[in-house]
Amino acid sequence: MNVNELQDNSDWRHAFEYALEPQRCAGDSADLGPANLTDVTDVIGFSNGYNEGDEWVGVFLLRDGRYLFLAAGCDNTGWDCSSSGHSWVASDYETLFTFGMGADMRERLRLSDRFDLDATREVRAATGCSTVAVFVNGDRVTVQVEAWYEHCERADAIECVAARLREVGSAS
Repeated sequence: MNVNELQDNSDWRHAFEYALEPQRCAGDSADLGPANLTDVTDVIGFSNGYNEGDEWVGVFLLRDGRYLFLAAGCDNTGWDCSSSGHSWVASDYETLFTFGMGADMRERLRLSDRFDLDATREVRAATGCSTVAVFVNGDRVTVQVEAWYEHCERADAIECVAARLREVGSAS
């Protein structure tokens, strides 16, 4: 899901409304200003929820440089009756990863490795794919495009994503 799709999705709009006022991660000094959906510049990871079930959860980079973890949900009647949400912010991804979400959320969002914003932006610019994310795992990286991911060398990340995009393009 890219930023435009996120902003066009009514469930995510509601999720951000219910989790507008974030808490600060332990030991961090991030600003506690509202976390508006319109301030999202990068979708790092997300998992759609469903009414009376799993929450909508996501990790995002905001325009002011803060990283945000958000979780929100509603009952089976939708967002108007019994809904809630919460969010945490940090000035860097490592702090958010460590203190802003539990292991179960990291697993659900497939965020076991460290997110590399610079490499992600480089691969996005080179491939034109706005949904790619790059995670560092020792000397290697994991590149992810929505549900697809592959492990490769950092120097091969652009070609790895480009090959996947060609493969998907030729299958359609």
